[in-house]
Amino acid sequence: MKKEDYVPRRESRLIIWGKTFKSKLAQIGASLGVTPGEITEIETAVDDMEEAIKQNNLAQIAAQVKRREKDATKKKSLAKIRRTVKRMKTHTNWAPNISAGFGTEAVDQKVDKDNFKPVLRGRALRGFVKIQYTKKGVDGMNIYSQYPGDTEWTFLRFDSRSPYPDTRPLRQPGVPEERLYSAIAVMHDKQIGQRSDTLSVVFAG
Repeated sequence: MKKEDYVPRRESRLIIWGKTFKSKLAQIGASLGVTPGEITEIETAVDDMEEAIKQNNLAQIAAQVKRREKDATKKKSLAKIRRTVKRMKTHTNWAPNISAGFGTEAVDQKVDKDNFKPVLRGRALRGFVKIQYTKKGVDGMNIYSQYPGDTEWTFLRFDSRSPYPDTRPLRQPGVPEERLYSAIAVMHDKQIGQRSDTLSVVFAG
C-alpha cells in the first residue's frame, strides 16, 4: 500500500507540523548528527514558510473583501444607470437610433438548440473545484461528474451562474483524486444540444 507523505498537504496542518519539527530538531538534532548551523537553517526555513503562508492568507482575505466591495459598487452603479435609461426611454425625444448610440438596445441571442455545446473550464482550489462556463443565451447548465472508470454520469445540479463550485469532499481523506466533469445546456427546463467535452480536474482537498 502506498504511504501518504509525512508532510501535510493542508497548510494549517503544515504550520503546526513545521513548529513541531523545529522544536524537536532543536532538542535532539545534534545527537542525530545535525550541526548547529544546519539547525539554524532549518529553523529559518520553517519560519519563512510559515510567514509566506500567513501573508498569502491575508492577501486572499483582502482580495475577497475587495471583490465584495467591487460587486456591491457595480450593483449599485448599474441600478442607477438602469433607472436613468428607463426614464430616458419614456421621454418624447427618445428614438431607436438614440438607444443604439447609448448601447442600450437588448440584443437577441439565437441559440442552436440542436448543436449547442457547452465549453467547460475548471481548476482545483482549496476545498472545492471551480467549474466555469458561458451561457451564450441558454438558461444554465446541468452539471455532471464521474470518476475514471465509471460508466455513468452522476447529476450534480442545475446551475445558472458561472462558476459552479463542486464542494464534495474527497472520497478518501488526504488522497488526491481525479474528477471528470461534463455539462448539458438547459433552456425552459429542458436539456438541449450536445454534451460538453469531458473536463478532467485533479482535486487534493
